Amino acid sequence: MARAAGRAGTSPARLVAGVVVRLAALAVIACGSVTFGPGLGGTGRQLVALVCTAAACAGWLGWTATSHSPSAGAAVPAGGAARKVLWTSVSLLSVSGSVLAGVSPASPAFALGATGIFAAALVLEAVPAVGLLVVSVAGMAIGTAVFGHSWPLFAAYGAANAGLLLGGFNHGQHRARLAQAEELAAQTRRAQEEHRLAGVLAERTRIAREIHDVLAHSLGALAVQLDATDAVLEAEDASARSRENLRRAHRLAVDGLAETRRAIGALRGESSPLPDQLQALVAQHREHAAAHLAVTGVVRALSSDVVLAVVRTAQEALTNATKHAPGSRSDLAFAFGQDRIVFTATTSAGPATGSGVLAGTGGGYGLTGLTERAALLGGELDAGPAPGGGWVVRLVLPAAGEAGT
Repeated sequence: MARAAGRAGTSPARLVAGVVVRLAALAVIACGSVTFGPGLGGTGRQLVALVCTAAACAGWLGWTATSHSPSAGAAVPAGGAARKVLWTSVSLLSVSGSVLAGVSPASPAFALGATGIFAAALVLEAVPAVGLLVVSVAGMAIGTAVFGHSWPLFAAYGAANAGLLLGGFNHGQHRARLAQAEELAAQTRRAQEEHRLAGVLAERTRIAREIHDVLAHSLGALAVQLDATDAVLEAEDASARSRENLRRAHRLAVDGLAETRRAIGALRGESSPLPDQLQALVAQHREHAAAHLAVTGVVRALSSDVVLAVVRTAQEALTNATKHAPGSRSDLAFAFGQDRIVFTATTSAGPATGSGVLAGTGGGYGLTGLTERAALLGGELDAGPAPGGGWVVRLVLPAAGEAGT
């Protein structure tokens, strides 16, 4: 297998710069080999130089074309035609460049074979790379013997190639260690994030348990006591107004218990689908006034925080409609967009619409709290007079709040 020595994500500018540098280096070395060598021709030593120069240039170009980064010997994915072309190119460059160095030892031709040997150390395993070094040195020896060149120079070239092979191995191992360190750092960051999320979930679970043990039990007991009191008042023939007030208090206790259970489900990540919760709110509001819900877009799962924010906004809008404009119509719309979700609650001008200061309801903190909740989720909430009269509340949240994202 080829070594995974290349770096992913190299910028286009670096790729272009690497190609330019390689082509410029090839032009300089090839021109130097022709200028200071025996020349190129159709017979004898010139023919060998011509063939070796052409083969080495072809190998250099193939190595450049199949490399993934400007660093020498950048690896390509294991398997496939690109890998075969890379191996063939490196082998051709190493052998032909070394033979050319034996034919023309006084020229820069040695750099061709040396570059191929260094690249082979990066893209080949140890045994094939060493085998390629042996073949290259043998080719250089043949050229030296045939054309009667200096054997001490051949020995120096051979030793230099061996040193480049070892240097390539060391460089490849260094890059592999860097890649492993980067991967380990990424895994550590992922583990820390998972640990943080686990801590948040544990804290939410604890809070949900406390709410259930304190508030839910209290409201449940209150509802039972109100039922018992209603039965006593009925037996004692109490006034209709007293019993109506008692039944209203019972409904408030039951609604508070339902809200507590909804909040607990949201904290535990077990909330029901948002359209179902909105439909339940609309059905409850229809007991007092007209209400309608429209859901558009592709319905998908949302995170519990987003669901709770939309539900709380809908509750606030409907509650304020009841307080400020009893009998008015409320139209709720929820849109699943590609990059955001939008909830709108519009209340028509009712017979009891007073000052229209919606944010002043309930001490003035209802919409303020909802605005802060929306900001924490990366969204925004706006409230104000509707164009045709009445009041409108609009909540926009990013789609990144979807479950599982």
